[in-house]
Amino acid sequence: MTVEINKKLKEIYGLYEEKNFQAAYDMAVSLLNETDRKKAILYNVAYCAQSAMGNSERALDLMEEAAEKGHWTNPDQLVEDPDLAPLRENSRFQEITKRFDEASREYSQSLVAKLEVLEPEGFNADRVGEVPVIIALHGNTQSIEDSRENWKFMAKKGWLVALPQSSQAMMEGAFIWNNFQEAIPELKSFYKQLKEKYNIDSKRVVIAGFSMGGALAADLCIRDQIPGGKFILMGPYIRDVSIYADILKDLAKRNGQGYVVVGEKDEECLPASRELVSMCNEHGVKCLLDVIPRIGHEFPEKFPDLVSKAMDKLDW
Repeated sequence: MTVEINKKLKEIYGLYEEKNFQAAYDMAVSLLNETDRKKAILYNVAYCAQSAMGNSERALDLMEEAAEKGHWTNPDQLVEDPDLAPLRENSRFQEITKRFDEASREYSQSLVAKLEVLEPEGFNADRVGEVPVIIALHGNTQSIEDSRENWKFMAKKGWLVALPQSSQAMMEGAFIWNNFQEAIPELKSFYKQLKEKYNIDSKRVVIAGFSMGGALAADLCIRDQIPGGKFILMGPYIRDVSIYADILKDLAKRNGQGYVVVGEKDEECLPASRELVSMCNEHGVKCLLDVIPRIGHEFPEKFPDLVSKAMDKLDW
């Protein structure tokens, strides 16, 4: 179900980026009637599309419907979204924003970071020796369910797959990593828990992630926040690669290695991905890059095969 929903969301986002707002709206509303998942995201697409098409009253109706059903969006997101600009002076919009803000605060008060661990089939911690672990971070507006689908193949390769979920949320059920200072202690605590429960192979600890999760994974690895020195990044959303220029030599001393995958059409993440890989190799950190043709900010279909080949080349 997660795979199917994500495929449909990918299509919806593609239509929206092409400014085919009616088609994006139609798909979002159809999916709202088919599933109980990703409701806040789907409502957000629906009312943003209506606003972009000039249908302000319909957009506000949808926002009110979402508020009544508890499918809120962070008010900061609403204020910053250019497609909602025509609504901002409307008293209904302002009232709905207050309702979203109240729901967001209430939700956040009870929100805690979570960790799910996938073990290899037949795994018995008492009978095996050291075990490798990959800590895989979901992208922004995603959850454990999304990262499980993207990284569960590593369990089949004999790895523990640790799947953290952020305590920060942009929408109901849509989690983000924007505040690194808040996220890093949570992730370090999860790593401590893993070490206490499992006999971790310290030479095979990989930090991985998608989008903003990829940016955080890079930061954790390069700054040695979680030891291991190895990273796998899928479309990392790194705002400024230059901040790592002076510390990559330290990663090289720790035998740091990395692998970056990015879509050819991922305009936001491709330049930084290339810059990071180039900078790593210049400073003695062996790092591989795969630019995947014809895709944007998304996982390629053969991602498990790509990772397997890269791990062989990096001798993991």
